[in-house]
Amino acid sequence: MKGKSAPTSPFPGETGNALLIVLIFLMLGSLTLVPTLSHLATTLKTGRLYEDHSRELYTADSGIEDGLWRIKFDFLGGDYHPYDFATAFPYATDSFNGASANFSIMNIWFPSDVTPDSLGLTPDQLKAIIESGKLNVMGTAGSSPGQPYRIKIEYTPDTGDNLSVKSLGVWLPHGFTYAGICTLMDDENAPYYPDEVTVAEVPGGSTVVWRYDPPYPLFTDFPGVDPQTIPMVLEFSFGYNPPPEHPDWLPLAVGWITTNMEVGALGYANPNDVPVSWDVDTRFYRIVSRSGDTAVEAYSSRTELRQLGDAISGDYVAIGNSLLSDNNGDRIRETWNTPSSFNLTSIPQNADALYAFLYWAGWRNEAAKVNVLNEDCAGFSRWTRNQSDESRTAVPTGDGNRRGSWDAAPYWSKVDETTPNDGDYITGVDISSGYAYQLFTFPTFAIPAGSVISGVTVYVRAKDASSGTNDIRPAIKVRGSYYYPSSGNNPTTSWANYSYSWTTNPATGAAWTAEDINGTGASPLEQFGLYSSDLEPDVQVSMVYIQVNYC
Repeated sequence: MKGKSAPTSPFPGETGNALLIVLIFLMLGSLTLVPTLSHLATTLKTGRLYEDHSRELYTADSGIEDGLWRIKFDFLGGDYHPYDFATAFPYATDSFNGASANFSIMNIWFPSDVTPDSLGLTPDQLKAIIESGKLNVMGTAGSSPGQPYRIKIEYTPDTGDNLSVKSLGVWLPHGFTYAGICTLMDDENAPYYPDEVTVAEVPGGSTVVWRYDPPYPLFTDFPGVDPQTIPMVLEFSFGYNPPPEHPDWLPLAVGWITTNMEVGALGYANPNDVPVSWDVDTRFYRIVSRSGDTAVEAYSSRTELRQLGDAISGDYVAIGNSLLSDNNGDRIRETWNTPSSFNLTSIPQNADALYAFLYWAGWRNEAAKVNVLNEDCAGFSRWTRNQSDESRTAVPTGDGNRRGSWDAAPYWSKVDETTPNDGDYITGVDISSGYAYQLFTFPTFAIPAGSVISGVTVYVRAKDASSGTNDIRPAIKVRGSYYYPSSGNNPTTSWANYSYSWTTNPATGAAWTAEDINGTGASPLEQFGLYSSDLEPDVQVSMVYIQVNYC
């Protein structure tokens, strides 16, 4: 008898190979697992750091935006000084997502050949120099690219003054370059020919300085200056190149002058000395914002006209007369003047007229003089109304929310008047629920948008059906909730009027808005009527209405 043989492998010689392969993969996995986990941990840390730095960057950028807003709307605070060029004035943003930015705004000083410290000038002295108008610097780029940039300096000397010029300069914004052509250099033998011309790169652009050595040329040595004309006027021009990528741009430059009016280290000969003056129509600011370890820096400018009247005929001219004047010294302009014309002759023949602006003002037309600062409605946003409150009144036109027992329906038709009709009334009877109310609907108000609401008053006319102690109160419904006075009125057996005024919206605690009154606001007035915590004895009500006062 033959025995059975054991089955043989279809792949002879490969017994145990699978186990070997598995062991090899396990070994390779153990070798790569640690570096892979380490890489994942590093990636998580990197992502967290990136997220943190992104949050800091966005927060710091919010500080830049805050600074730009403050500059644009002149909201720089009480500590800010427009003529302090050494202080970085600090500010802070509100907290966003648990982070806030601290940022600073600093005025930029452009005269590159002097500093306020080297001249010994305080911010208040710099302010006095500019606001005195004794030495004004203006500049204009003309009406089209390619025209020379003109700088004009007007000087009004005091008795005994003999101003001499140490340097003239201009700052050109980034991208603009000095072309090397200047009318100060037309005649190298003239006293106004500069001893040195320096062009230097500075933050945000470049400066050009035309400098003189002693003995400095007098202001009257420059061409075109007429010493018999006050103010004396010095004008010169120079060529510039716009940025190649923007050939049609005009520069917003800043010119300046330094003079020889200072006297030693002890100060100046008199408070009217002006060792430096510059064009302040354009102001530049440096903003630095920080959040955590991230800092962002930006620059901004602001252009505004100086209050100089008809003083800068070659740059801009302010003309015109007031149509209202004060005729008795009480500082109230009550006299209307006949409109007048003005023949403008101060613009030079070779000037380029760029723009003309018309400025006008209005006034409140009141029969009697009033101190508008003491009015309830002192805002000047409602020009067509006088200083007295206006009012709108509404009576019930439908039954609203109700609690307790009232007699008899329809309730609104018994109380819908503003003049008493005591023969027609509703009666609130004894209640066991603890309190009762009867509210009414009414036609939609149409209070003008922007009105100042001084009060919402509900009037109730009531009496007791018999002698006793009970309670009746005006009530309103605002944004789904009921509001009434904390204490009530105890009527007698004789008809009497009761009222209560809400000067603010009880749902918000803030001032009423026209939208709230008109039913379109977020906290609208919905119904009005009466409330009682005690209707024993019965209370009779013959009149309910609401009045809104506004201006």
